[in-house]
Amino acid sequence: MVKRKWLFENMNSFDWQRKLTILCGLLGVVIVITGCVVTALPFHGEQGENYSVLNHFISELGIVGVSKLAAVFNGSLTCAGLVIAVFMAGLGRHLQTALAQTASVAGVASGALCSVVGRIPMNDLVPHLWAAFAFFSCGLLTVGLFCVEIARDKEERLPRWLAVAGLLAFVSFAAFLAYPLVTRQTPFEIVRISRTARPDIWAVAILEWLVLITVTAWIILVSACLWLQKTATVISGRQERPSST
Repeated sequence: MVKRKWLFENMNSFDWQRKLTILCGLLGVVIVITGCVVTALPFHGEQGENYSVLNHFISELGIVGVSKLAAVFNGSLTCAGLVIAVFMAGLGRHLQTALAQTASVAGVASGALCSVVGRIPMNDLVPHLWAAFAFFSCGLLTVGLFCVEIARDKEERLPRWLAVAGLLAFVSFAAFLAYPLVTRQTPFEIVRISRTARPDIWAVAILEWLVLITVTAWIILVSACLWLQKTATVISGRQERPSST
């Protein structure tokens, strides 16, 4: 009982910034995933088709007049972007280097742009695409810089294997952004295909979903490591605490 009581007392001594970083990382992921799942279940497209991650863009869940719960999806994207922006700022502060601070600035920008995407659904296609590609570009920069910092950090403030996990997200971002260049299609032509001759299995849609999956997985892993790192410190510190009678 004494050990358990002491552990919880020390767990409560987490610095508030790390608590906030962990909370925002996990909460942001929960919000965006919940928004996607809840919105996709009753979705029927312009041709009456059900939603599929194999050939639908994520943002199609937010098309007003097509998606039954468009407001839910757009609201979740708006909220999640702001919450994850706080996570990115906290992660940069935890790593405490100039490169990490640069990464956190890009991360805050990507979170803000995610919120903008939620505020501008695909109904307003031109500003939506500008906001979306700006988000993906900032996301690429954010994950790339954080991976470099985690890999080279001699103090190992986070385990270096997180850089490998982040690399998967980086590659997903890069592949999605490269798709229009490789196929020589503009984003507008790609969207037009989704409305006229949508393939049953569409690489660009799958790549976009891979971005979401790998980024959210990386955020969860980073948040978990921040939590376990502090918990391990608290538990190891027990040896220095005088025994209670």
